[in-house]
Amino acid sequence: MVQDAILVGDAGGTNVRFALARTEGEKVGVTGLWKRPGADYPSFEDALDAFLGEATPKVSGAAFGFAGVVAGDSVELLNRGWTVDLAAVRSRLGLGRIVAVNDFFAMARSAPELAPDQARPIASGEAEPQGAIAVGGPGTGFGIAVLRWSPQGWIVVGGEGGHQAFSPQNEIEWKLAERLRNTVGYVSNEDVAAGIGFEATLAALNAVMALVANTTGGVYIAGGVALHLEPWLKERDALDRFYQRGVRSGLMQPIPIRLIASELAPLMGVAHLWCDEQARGWL
Repeated sequence: MVQDAILVGDAGGTNVRFALARTEGEKVGVTGLWKRPGADYPSFEDALDAFLGEATPKVSGAAFGFAGVVAGDSVELLNRGWTVDLAAVRSRLGLGRIVAVNDFFAMARSAPELAPDQARPIASGEAEPQGAIAVGGPGTGFGIAVLRWSPQGWIVVGGEGGHQAFSPQNEIEWKLAERLRNTVGYVSNEDVAAGIGFEATLAALNAVMALVANTTGGVYIAGGVALHLEPWLKERDALDRFYQRGVRSGLMQPIPIRLIASELAPLMGVAHLWCDEQARGWL
């Protein structure tokens, strides 16, 4: 049975996107993508009004991903200068409940639902259908999440892997870490990602995630910046950086790596999160 439309949105540091999602059984379809620069609007609510003025949809639910921390009814998007009042958004939509999560939390939830053309292969492997999945990638900072399968469906476990200590492995990285330590003290992955060691940090971060979480379901690289690194990610040196884990290298070999290539992914993610909450009452 096809349900009424669900309004889905993704507000990042650069763009804001809205679309409509509809569910049929376990399938979710996202249509009518509306994408605008966030700088065109003084607030999230203004962007939402612009979309609603053009689309005039009738919706039975709403779910949004924000590039910020969701705290109660307030979301602060530091890199956009917006503070979102979720109570005002609910009132504007005439809904008693909406789903609001961090945008990378939403991106992670999309990973097991993506079609092959929406998540391009970086390295082949054999993923276990219900094995844990790691999702990581660079944007304004570094997003990290792990998905675990349960009898109630996929569960997203968010994290702050961008603030893990940077783990240098070669001479250049050691020199970079030493230089940064003299200026910032504690050197995190995110510190390196904002500087000249960006590519090395991406490889190191994904390797640490995969081994810690035992991600037999695969590793997904996400984020708009990552798309520009696709040729480099397929280089032998980059893949060796991922797979060579000392005595535990054998655990890494079967793990496939994919690059999320669809800009609909976070919208699909929040749509599935909305369905998850409807089905089990929690995320």
